[in-house]
Amino acid sequence: MFDTDRRFDSVAVHQYDWNQTYNATGYRTLMLSYSGTQMMEETDRLGLLDDVESLIRTDFGGVVTRPLVVTLTTAKLVRH
Repeated sequence: MFDTDRRFDSVAVHQYDWNQTYNATGYRTLMLSYSGTQMMEETDRLGLLDDVESLIRTDFGGVVTRPLVVTLTTAKLVRH
């Protein structure tokens, strides 16, 4: 996008990949930070969190790994 815009020069795109591993309780805490989870009715929210935490403990050995990718684009503004 920026590389075709004449207002910018020295466009560089950097991608950072990493894996974030959570235990069952940590993933439950992460899910609580999501607005969609926060907006759920309490009974539904607690049911979902209990089910996910139980699934992680029983089917995934107590841990899950979440792959993450972040892209950072930098550019210099061309002064005319």
